[in-house]
Amino acid sequence: MPDDLTERVNRALAKMTVRNDLKERIARARAELNSIFDETKSYFNEAIDGIIREFKLTEEDVNELNRFKETLLTLLDRAHEQARTRLEELDAAYIEKEGKTFKVATGNTVALLVTEKGSVRLVLHNISATAYFPLLFQRDLEALQLGWAASDEGQNGARGVRPLMGTTKPWQLLAWAACRPGHLRISVYGVYLRKKGRPSVSLRATAEDWFHVPKQEAWKLLRAKCEPLSLLTLYLGDGAYYVRAKPRAVILRIWVGNHAITLPKSIARMIVEKAYATKYGDLLDMLKCEKWEALKMKAYSPRAARLDPDFALRRLFELAESPSLPQQNL
Repeated sequence: MPDDLTERVNRALAKMTVRNDLKERIARARAELNSIFDETKSYFNEAIDGIIREFKLTEEDVNELNRFKETLLTLLDRAHEQARTRLEELDAAYIEKEGKTFKVATGNTVALLVTEKGSVRLVLHNISATAYFPLLFQRDLEALQLGWAASDEGQNGARGVRPLMGTTKPWQLLAWAACRPGHLRISVYGVYLRKKGRPSVSLRATAEDWFHVPKQEAWKLLRAKCEPLSLLTLYLGDGAYYVRAKPRAVILRIWVGNHAITLPKSIARMIVEKAYATKYGDLLDMLKCEKWEALKMKAYSPRAARLDPDFALRRLFELAESPSLPQQNL
């Protein structure tokens, strides 16, 4: 078969595979769209009301948080309507392959982006606004920022070199915003259509009053200072947990490059105590963050801590610099 014909056949087969997969994802998204947006709005409503209730804020800060909440809810309403319209239009969509990405378009508008790894995003346009998130706590703010900068935080080059957080987890947006208080440019970026599981709303926020710290520089500062709170936000960004059945235990890991570091109980307890001292722990309680709950389970498990926490913390950062092993334990 000639090379050009082979290429055309391969492209056609690829499009058929993508189209069949997309039909299932689109059907699931249509069925769950209302509940997904309602749940996201309800989460932000309850979480921000909880912050207002539990933190000692000035009247001005309370007003700012209420405006922040209303901005988020308005954006989600607009995104919900646009997503519903886009999903309805997809029956008439066509598929084109550009490099490693499939673009699914309706007319002149790209409606879906499908990556080579199988991620599918329903593209939403012009769903953004600026809102102000007040300063909840000043103590140890830099240490908290470093962990985010070394993990999930990116940069928005279009607005200078500003810190950017993109996430499908509502708790993460608020946990990060509290570390980057001030003016935030918030966008509802799209809806991810999952092959397994429910769709999720994609959120982005740019901190317009801060400068982004590059990851390598953030790691250098993080290792030099060895701050427990930096390790906390590093874990919230690039960490994971699982509960082992026998013997029952919570395993906490942070991914550094291509290898994982396991957190011992001594460090987990140090992190939790420091987080509560700075009020960030109270915030995470209100945000109902599963990673935080797992960290507390580890910190207060019946098993005795084996290592001095200060030694363990420095040893962990030494291990983080070693690229030789796929997984390292203290």
